[in-house]
Amino acid sequence: MKKYSKDVWMMARDMLRELGGDKNWIQLGDIVNGVRNKCASEDVNEGTIRCQVRMRCVNGHPGHDDFPDKGKM
Repeated sequence: MKKYSKDVWMMARDMLRELGGDKNWIQLGDIVNGVRNKCASEDVNEGTIRCQVRMRCVNGHPGHDDFPDKGKM
């Protein structure tokens, strides 16, 4: 059983796109706050959001290549 309606990395990705992150640099705090505000009913932990963004977006993170798309999204 999943804890949230969708994966936390997907919530973060969607927020990044909403903030224009595909064309601009967005601060991590803005993504975290956006997810927490948009998905307030899910009560997503701030640390979980930060961890998922780092693992999915930062090429140097040790867990980066463990994802099916090798963290390219």
